[in-house]
Amino acid sequence: MKAFGIFFVIILITGISPANGGEYVIEQDENGIFIQTDADGSWYVEESGRFRIGDRGTYSITTDSGGYYIRTDRYGRFRIDMNETEQLEREIREFNQAQENLNREAETKVHIAGNQVLVPVTLRYHGKAVEAMLLLDTGTSMTVLHREIADRLGLKKEGSSFFQVVGGDIIPGHTGTIDSVEVGPHTKNHLTAGIIDNKGGPAFDFHGLLGMDFLREYHYRIDFKRQVIAWEP
Repeated sequence: MKAFGIFFVIILITGISPANGGEYVIEQDENGIFIQTDADGSWYVEESGRFRIGDRGTYSITTDSGGYYIRTDRYGRFRIDMNETEQLEREIREFNQAQENLNREAETKVHIAGNQVLVPVTLRYHGKAVEAMLLLDTGTSMTVLHREIADRLGLKKEGSSFFQVVGGDIIPGHTGTIDSVEVGPHTKNHLTAGIIDNKGGPAFDFHGLLGMDFLREYHYRIDFKRQVIAWEP
C-alpha cells in the first residue's frame, strides 16, 4: 500500500539518507492532508482519517531491504517512493531550466545613453556571423548598416538608394540582403538593409540603425531603468 504521494513540485527530498530527520506538522490544503517536514519535503497521506491537522512531532528517515521509510513518533512509518522522488527532481530541474530560458528570451539587455537605445544584434550572411550594436530607431523604415560592419559581414551590394539617418539628413548608399538579423529571441530572415558610410567616424559607438522593417512585427517596451527590451506576447 502506498501511503504517501508527492506534495508540491517545489518541495522535494534532497540528499536523503538513513538517520536524517527532524520535526513534522500535519497540514491540509485543497488537495488533502499532508505531512510537512522541516528538512526532507512533504507527502500527502492516503489514510487521512486518523491524522489530526496541527499535530506536531518528530520523524526520522529509515531504510530496509524494501527501500526508504519515514518513521514518525505517533503515526508509525510510511514508505517513501524514491523513484517517484527522483523523477520529480528531474522534472523540477527541467522546469527551472525552461523557466530560466523563458526569462532570458523575454528580455534583451541593451545599452542606453541618454535617449539612445543601442541593441546587440547578430547579423548572418553566407555562413558568416557578425555581432553588432544598432541604434533602435522607430523613425527609420529600413534597417541601415554602416559600411564597415557590412564589409566585415561580406554583404554584397545589390543596388543604390537614399536613406534618412539620425538628424533627418538624406544620404546616398547601397542596399544588400542579409540572411538573418537576430535580436534576443527574434529572428528576421532575408532582410534588405541599407549600407551607408559612417559619417560619425571611428569613434561612433554603434554600427547602424535597427529600423521598423524588423521592429514592426513585435510587441515590446523599453525599460530605461533596467536597460532592457521587454518582449511581450
